[in-house]
Amino acid sequence: MNYRYNERPDVDYVTVLAKLNNEIIGFAILHNSVANGSKMTSAVEFFTDPENERFIKALAEGVSEYCYDNGLEYVVVGTGFYGKYKNVLLNNGFMITRKPPKNNMMIANVLSDKVTLEELMGHEKWHITQGDGETELDL
Repeated sequence: MNYRYNERPDVDYVTVLAKLNNEIIGFAILHNSVANGSKMTSAVEFFTDPENERFIKALAEGVSEYCYDNGLEYVVVGTGFYGKYKNVLLNNGFMITRKPPKNNMMIANVLSDKVTLEELMGHEKWHITQGDGETELDL
């Protein structure tokens, strides 16, 4: 997290945490920018339990509150619609983008003999994230 976002010298990121009883239940990494003349933020990471509707909603509300507080006009969240993300987000003011993303090619390569191909199989093993202008697969 520090290498990719928090300590990156060329881009400023904001981290939004969702907590329950002082325990972190999710986080979003936001990158503010201007697109087509509008102030917006991109949730380059939007991570919580994909099966817990309450957690997804809490994280989405935290990101929305951040946007309102900072005068941002909209937020783009990439989730892959895995789990219950789609239903929860669509029921809480989000909408599907009008145009599909152009960059949805993914490549995975085993770089260590400590990871087997069997470990990489199955969507439940992967967290699909939008990344910052790219699509990434993070274990």
